[in-house]
Amino acid sequence: MDLSKIFPTAVVLIILGLGLWGGSDVYRAYEWVSNLATHGFSPGIPDIPPTPPIVPPTPMPAPVVKTTGDFVQLGSYRNSSAAHAVVPSFSKFSDLFDPSDVHVYTSKLPTTGTWYRVMLPVDSRKTADKICSALKGRGQDCFAVTIASNNKVS
Repeated sequence: MDLSKIFPTAVVLIILGLGLWGGSDVYRAYEWVSNLATHGFSPGIPDIPPTPPIVPPTPMPAPVVKTTGDFVQLGSYRNSSAAHAVVPSFSKFSDLFDPSDVHVYTSKLPTTGTWYRVMLPVDSRKTADKICSALKGRGQDCFAVTIASNNKVS
């Protein structure tokens, strides 16, 4: 066995070992040092597991906003800023729908040009009719609409 790598430590440990075993069992002290040489020794330093690499979080995909199907149309405006300005006002209806689902859609109509429609996407015409009826009961004008194409989120 090669003690040259741990020689200073081995000498100290043999001396300490002699003291631990009453100074008479040199072989036992030597065996103890040999085990340390074979299995390693780190005086006073606990084994610390390696730090795992930092993995950046996976970005969430952007939510897919529905562009065709059934909607509740809550308003229609000639300019984008007017349409976007009214969107926060629908938070007062949070008991009927999630206000964050209200979006402004751009529609280019052949005869009247571009319109910015404030709409709530829903899963069916029946749901659109139900929500619109509740909104009208609370003074909010709206109507249910089914859109097949030509509708873009702005």
